[in-house]
Amino acid sequence: ADPVERRFLEVLDSKPYDTQDAGRLALAESIVEPSNPLTTRVIANRLWHHVFGHGIVTTPDDFGAMGDKPSAPDLLDFLAQYMLEEEWSMKTVIRLLTTSRAFQLSAGASDSAREHDPNNRLFSYTQVRRLEAEAIRDSLLMASGRLERGMVDGSVGGNSRRRSVYVRVIRNNLDPFLTIFDAPVPTTTKGRRDVTNVPTHALVFMNDPFVQEQAKALAARVEAELGASSPKERATHLFQLTIGRAPSDTELRMMRDYVTLAEDRPPGAEYDTLLAEEVARKTKRLEHLEQVIEERIARTLEGNPDFEKLSPREQRRKVAKDEVDERNALKDQLKALESKAGPSQPWRELAQSLFSLKEFSYIQ
Repeated sequence: ADPVERRFLEVLDSKPYDTQDAGRLALAESIVEPSNPLTTRVIANRLWHHVFGHGIVTTPDDFGAMGDKPSAPDLLDFLAQYMLEEEWSMKTVIRLLTTSRAFQLSAGASDSAREHDPNNRLFSYTQVRRLEAEAIRDSLLMASGRLERGMVDGSVGGNSRRRSVYVRVIRNNLDPFLTIFDAPVPTTTKGRRDVTNVPTHALVFMNDPFVQEQAKALAARVEAELGASSPKERATHLFQLTIGRAPSDTELRMMRDYVTLAEDRPPGAEYDTLLAEEVARKTKRLEHLEQVIEERIARTLEGNPDFEKLSPREQRRKVAKDEVDERNALKDQLKALESKAGPSQPWRELAQSLFSLKEFSYIQ
């Protein structure tokens, strides 16, 4: 067969490359050539896709015969030309999109929009959509006041306070939190992410240690910023930090009622009675051990002047070493449970429940 000379896509430019090299530089120059109508349109469409929820071409990975046609071709042409005029600045294009009237539209569709644009292909109203996995994680850290925005050298683990853009990606050991919220698997390209709505999401907001840690930090933040303020003020501030708006009268009343009812719970009670039962069981065992240790010391002290010379710590270790070790372990366990008990616990629970609201993880 006849050899084929190096060149760009023949439909765009059939002229062979005048080079004896690999042709990579010439290919790169052809891709960004102003006369190439594809590159800027693909980039502009992807920027629109990330800002508005779906692209002008809804198949960002396919502008060919198998892809969808643009819903507003003139708009796509304008954005492509605008990007060229702004020297390929994506930041400038994003600024244009986010300051546009289309970006500021309400999520409530009018009767006319429902009739003429039921799928919102013409962007006649805001598309309600869930935040991406990385944005949900960053929002948790932002609300808790623990987000570290500075740049970092290299990658970090998922439990870091750094932005999710720095979380390391290991193909055979992906971050479980991001994966649950549909972070793409890095084995293939994916211009449009999957968006699921499954019970696992609610379970994560209830049970994931990372979420619980941010709820604890958020409750501490509210307490530190407001101090000895009224429950109404604390509830309002908690709601504003989490959802970004003031609570309605109904929402505020529900939060205040919850805190009031929680004050009557036994120390250590959380979402159910299991924690309270565990605290009570360990406390009872601890009291029993203390009694056993003191009784043994008292019996040994009778008629034993040498034992009396020992320090209290040495006396305990000498007559009840196993009981002392168990007692110390129980004290450590109860101390760890203290973070889930006490007057601040209802506020942590409220913070975690607000994280579970759709309004926290969705753009409306």
